[in-house]
Amino acid sequence: MLMRPVSQSVSVIRPHGIQLSSTTVLSKRVDTFVPSHVISDILINEGFHRFSIRYYLAFLVRSGNAASGPVRMVVPLSEVMPTFKTLREVYHATREAIFEEYSEPAVG
Repeated sequence: MLMRPVSQSVSVIRPHGIQLSSTTVLSKRVDTFVPSHVISDILINEGFHRFSIRYYLAFLVRSGNAASGPVRMVVPLSEVMPTFKTLREVYHATREAIFEEYSEPAVG
C-alpha cells in the first residue's frame, strides 16, 4: 500500500522521447525514460479492471533498434486512472510531439 503510486506523469522531451514519473506515499520517485526512436505507436485502449471497464493510454515500444523486433506495451498512468477526456488530451499532445502528427479530437 505504501509503495503504490499516488502521482504519475508523462513528460514529453521533444524530440528525444518521453519521461514517465511515479511517486509513492513515502515520496519515493521512479523515473523511466523512453526514447522516441523506439516508440512505434501511442494508443488509447480499454480493458477490464475489477468489475468495470476503463480506458488507458499505452505506448507500443520496440525492443532494441530493430524496426521489426518484438513490441511491448508501456502503460504510463495505470494507477491514477484519469478520465477519457484527460487521456485524449495526453494522447494528442504526445502524438504531436513524438510523431509530429496532429489530428483534431473527435467531438461528442
